[in-house]
Amino acid sequence: METLHLTDIALVVAAALACGLLFERLKQPAVLGYILAGILLGPSVLGLVPDRAPVEALAELGILMLLFLVGMELDLRAFKEMWLVSLLTTLLQLGISLLVLVGLGKIFSLPLGLSIVIACALALSSTAVAIKMLENINEMDSPTGRLTIGVLIAQDLAIVPMILILKGFAGGAISLTIFAKVALAVGLLALLIWYLSRRERIHLPLIQLVAGNHDLTPLAGLLFCFGMAVITGLMGLSAAYGAFLGGLILGNTSERHTMTEATKPIQSVLMMVFFLSIGLLMDLGYIWDHIVKVMVLLLFITLGKTA
Repeated sequence: METLHLTDIALVVAAALACGLLFERLKQPAVLGYILAGILLGPSVLGLVPDRAPVEALAELGILMLLFLVGMELDLRAFKEMWLVSLLTTLLQLGISLLVLVGLGKIFSLPLGLSIVIACALALSSTAVAIKMLENINEMDSPTGRLTIGVLIAQDLAIVPMILILKGFAGGAISLTIFAKVALAVGLLALLIWYLSRRERIHLPLIQLVAGNHDLTPLAGLLFCFGMAVITGLMGLSAAYGAFLGGLILGNTSERHTMTEATKPIQSVLMMVFFLSIGLLMDLGYIWDHIVKVMVLLLFITLGKTA
């Protein structure tokens, strides 16, 4: 395993910044630039970062922070107004994705677990990217915009059982224990949503203690994120699920805005590392060798998601 020196780190940050700025100028999300930077620096192109392992730990933290941010951004009261349509739309998307991908998996001889992983990925949308696009076209407060946000929230909530089921497939099979964990996770989530959506913003003593302290506020946010991840990990659930719950709770406190602003710089750095690591993982040679599968999936995404 190789290590990243300061020169390598500076190169990675410079490449991520340059590609992020390029895509922002093209009116595209900066995360696409981070992925492109990872592809350029990875073994498929320049080979300047041949080993992904040094950034893997930070990328895992990035996943936790991503779900933590998703949880903080959820507006449960808005979701309650259109939960039925949002839930049915999400289930329809997931069901169609599963049917099509299992069928394509048979054609291309893909393992069932891989087909389900791809189907789950295709059924979801990027909440951060979609909301930014809605803001850019001034549709956030329109009926279409509110419905879109409701569907995005339902998709975000669906991440929880998806993670647990896919984690079960990683072990080679799905057991009754996994279904019990999914039921427990969904039950806890439903109870938490019911509790948080029926009352005013809650007050957390720890958050109130550090409020106004610019040094301690970000640390309190990180403690809540990683602390909840540890608790759910010890319960046998996903650490990412705990980070999501932590964000959901913090997002419904009276200090929501303060915590969001305080943790944004940390989130930005870890998100950059996360999407950069995705680019480092991409093997252009493999994509070229399986170009037919890739194009069929791309066609399905483009037409299916549009429909």
